[in-house]
Amino acid sequence: MFALIVRLGWIQLVRGRELYNLANEQWTNDVKIDAKRGKILDRNGAELAVSASCERVDVFMKDVLNAEKENKDIKQQIASKLSEILGDKEEDLLKLLNKKLSNGNPINSVTIKRRIDDSQAKKIRELDLPGIVISDDSKRYYPNGNLLSQVLGFTNIDGDGQEGVELKYDKELKGTPGRIIMEADLYRRQLPYNISKYIDPIDGKDIQLTIDESVQLYVEKAIEDALVVNKAKAVTAIVMDPSTGDILAMASKPDFNPNDPRNMGNLTDFKEVQKLWNNRAVTFTYEPGSIFKVVTATAALSEGKVSDNDRFVCNGSKTVAGTTMHCWKYGGHGVQTFAQIIQNSCNVGFMILGERLGKDLLYKYIDAYGFGAKTGIDVNFEETGIKMPIKKVGPVELA
Repeated sequence: MFALIVRLGWIQLVRGRELYNLANEQWTNDVKIDAKRGKILDRNGAELAVSASCERVDVFMKDVLNAEKENKDIKQQIASKLSEILGDKEEDLLKLLNKKLSNGNPINSVTIKRRIDDSQAKKIRELDLPGIVISDDSKRYYPNGNLLSQVLGFTNIDGDGQEGVELKYDKELKGTPGRIIMEADLYRRQLPYNISKYIDPIDGKDIQLTIDESVQLYVEKAIEDALVVNKAKAVTAIVMDPSTGDILAMASKPDFNPNDPRNMGNLTDFKEVQKLWNNRAVTFTYEPGSIFKVVTATAALSEGKVSDNDRFVCNGSKTVAGTTMHCWKYGGHGVQTFAQIIQNSCNVGFMILGERLGKDLLYKYIDAYGFGAKTGIDVNFEETGIKMPIKKVGPVELA
């Protein structure tokens, strides 16, 4: 008798908490509830990315294995019944139910299918299958399809951001999941009207962009036309508010549909699909070409190296340090004012301005404009750009 009392005392005092936890695990189901992902909005509140409510099917394998002791065909029966409702192949579902850990032990739980609709969830609940749990789920939806796709990015099946704003602000958008701890029967099927504990999920925060949906629509139509008319490999455009620096539109073509980002379409190599995810406006470097003439012009004005009275003669070419460089217009533009060399994008006129400035003054403005540095825009994988070291700049490079 004394030995029995000692044994009971040891069980209660030493192993009490451990045995309590084991019993609790046996008679309860602990199900994670995903938080609702925050919306992505344009500057006026228009919805660019939202989360639609749906449901998911998971299975607690311990329950199935317990049921299998009385019914050896239970896995086959579960797979068959779920196949009829979900439309998945029975053999694929059976593989999931037979899934094991790498060491050969049974897996704790398996996701059967995510993002099922209400009618499917209702039918599965009515089957009351051992181990099967239906819980809330959400599906990311982009109401405008391809619009702004490379800026928005997309999420994976688990709702984690993979590209674009979805990745950059994943932590803010995703929120904190909740939990349901439910009482279960012998086969760990949920007992009706018994919820031991419910922890509310904390929904993710909404993110508002500077993008104007109307401007974005216009820009994407324009560059789509440019892509076709010019038979270009790619076209990129950015629209900025000059007063605030706000990005009103940012677009690249070709693009993709974030609702189905892995759709191959006419492509044969998946790497080509992945290239479509790149936001070319910030992840690619470009030779600025004639756009750079704005830098030279403003530098010359600011430093007093040019006035409205100046005249520039363009005969179609100019020789600098023994190298002849041509204007884009054959025969040249003739005599021009400062305003006209800007209007005509005259190469010779800007060679003259470059000589007047010299490389030290020009680089002062190159640095001020931020060439060769990141802008700090809150998107991923921004390139720094390319800037020639000033010590390598001679008369020809300056021109």
